[in-house]
Amino acid sequence: NSIFVAGITQLIITVSLNKKNRTTEEIMLNKTVGLSILAKTASLELISKFGYKSSRDINKFDCVFHTTLRDRDKVLIDNCVAWLYGDVCCTMDFGTHVVFAVHVTDSYYHNRV
Repeated sequence: NSIFVAGITQLIITVSLNKKNRTTEEIMLNKTVGLSILAKTASLELISKFGYKSSRDINKFDCVFHTTLRDRDKVLIDNCVAWLYGDVCCTMDFGTHVVFAVHVTDSYYHNRV
C-alpha cells in the first residue's frame, strides 16, 4: 500500500491498495478516502494494529482517539501529525491492486505531536 501526491493545482493524491483489503471495498463503495499520517513516535502496537491486522477481524478504531468525517470515514487523532480526506475522482485496476486518484477536500495538521 502506498500514497503519493499527483497534483498540486488541485491537490490530488493517489492511494494504492491491495484489492483484497476491506479498506479497498469501503473506498469502492463510498468513493471517499480518509487517511491518517502517523507521527514518528507512533507505537509499534498502533502500526501493527492498522498495518498488519484486518478490519474484518477487529475494530481498528476501538480504544484509539479518532474522529469521523462525513458520518462514515474515520481518521486517527492521537499519534498522527495530520489527516487528509477527499473524494475518489478516478480508479485504476492493476490486477492485484487498485489505485485511487483522490481530490483532497479537507485536511488537518496536528502541531501537538
